[in-house]
Amino acid sequence: MRVTLQMRGQTSRWMAPFEAGLEPLAAGSSLAQRGRLTGFVEGEDGQTADKPVRDFRGWLWRDLRCLGPVPSAAASAAEPEDCLRQAFFSVRLPVEVFRDDLHLRRAQVVWPPADLDRMLLRVQVLPPGPTVRLCSTAPRASRRRRFHCRPCKPCCCRVRR
Repeated sequence: MRVTLQMRGQTSRWMAPFEAGLEPLAAGSSLAQRGRLTGFVEGEDGQTADKPVRDFRGWLWRDLRCLGPVPSAAASAAEPEDCLRQAFFSVRLPVEVFRDDLHLRRAQVVWPPADLDRMLLRVQVLPPGPTVRLCSTAPRASRRRRFHCRPCKPCCCRVRR
């Protein structure tokens, strides 16, 4: 997953590969795969840092039940058992600007920040291997705090803020 945040004249980027949980799925007990997203700072050139960001937290849950076949555009590269599956993710970003505001103006800090509607957050869901997007968020026309997911085939996700 690639996360990009533009706010107050700064752009922050993180690459967060999925690390599947180690707990085995017992027969009939769960039809979900769980794992975490470990965030690495990503430079403008696409290179990532060697060490993960300590305060980046992400989790991903994927339903293993099939929702339908892979769309024809991606079917040529898909395995026969591949199909669309629903996923949910949660990410906590280490936004330095907020941390700086908290330390400098502790008594004056309000939440949500007055400029929250001007912050642009983009989430791209990427498959393993080459960086082909599966899903990408974009702000709605109103540019309010709601985001929706534009599928880049195949994808099944919703992003809520």
